[in-house]
This record gives sequence, C-alpha cells and structure tokens, in this order.
Amino acid sequence: MSNDTGGHARTAGAMEQPAERQLQQWAAALHQRGLTGFAIPLLDLLKLWGFVGGQLLWMLSPFLGNDATTVATALEQPETLQRLQDQLASLALAEEESQA
Repeated sequence: MSNDTGGHARTAGAMEQPAERQLQQWAAALHQRGLTGFAIPLLDLLKLWGFVGGQLLWMLSPFLGNDATTVATALEQPETLQRLQDQLASLALAEEESQA
C-alpha cells in the first residue's frame, strides 16, 4: 500500500508544476512573437477559467500528445499561470529598460 502512495506522490509531484525551464520557454516564445501585452491580461482570465480548459485538454490528450498534458497541468494551477505572467512581465520590463 505504501508503494501505491509513493507512486502517486511522485506522479503528483512531477505533474504539480511545469518545470521552470518550460515556463521560461513559453514566456520567451510569447515575447518573441510580440504577444506579451496580450498574454499578461489573458493569463489573469485563465487563472479563473483555466481549470475548465485544462480538463478539456486532458480529455483530448490521447489525440494531442504529451504537450497537451503539460499545458493542461499548467492551466489547472493558478500559481503556475502567475509564474508565467511574472516571467512575461520581467521580459517586457527588461526590453523597456534596454530601449530607454
């Protein structure tokens, strides 16, 4: 029985939050495409409704692959969305400072 609990703990911990590197990649991709100004307020909305979107992605994940599960996990966790929003804000601030 302790093996099952240990296995679930590892799985839950692994899926608890996307890796910081993954969030940095997402933030950089959004920023490079000029979507920072759009993404920051959208992330506020996703903090409220992301769980629903995450559940939809989980249902579609057999058809969409592993990337969908990573995004679904992120959508279900407001803390992860906040971290992504913070990284986008940092990139935007760094860009403003470099242009000044």
